[in-house]
Amino acid sequence: MRTESFVNRENGNKFEVEIVDSVASYWELMQKLFDFDAINKLVARKDFSMLIDGMHGAVGPYATKLKEMLGFPEESLMRCNCLKDFGCCHPDPNLTYAGELVKAMGLCEHE
Repeated sequence: MRTESFVNRENGNKFEVEIVDSVASYWELMQKLFDFDAINKLVARKDFSMLIDGMHGAVGPYATKLKEMLGFPEESLMRCNCLKDFGCCHPDPNLTYAGELVKAMGLCEHE
């Protein structure tokens, strides 16, 4: 957490804003709730893989931190950069709008 000082342009009053790193706070809590040693063992298995589709939304920074913490390969993340317009994609995580994810997971082999 850090603090930044500002001046109100209208009345000249000074004020401070505390800036919280929500990703760091979230992962600090997750490490208390989950057994990351066990998760690391799972991730290290040759027969385990995963893919996180951030859909260009707010989950991206959290997924990126998870990748760093658990040592996932870069290709485990898909569309994890936050974009204001969700990359012109629909941000609803259901099969209607998750065609790219389904295809990337190899679930559309018949197409």
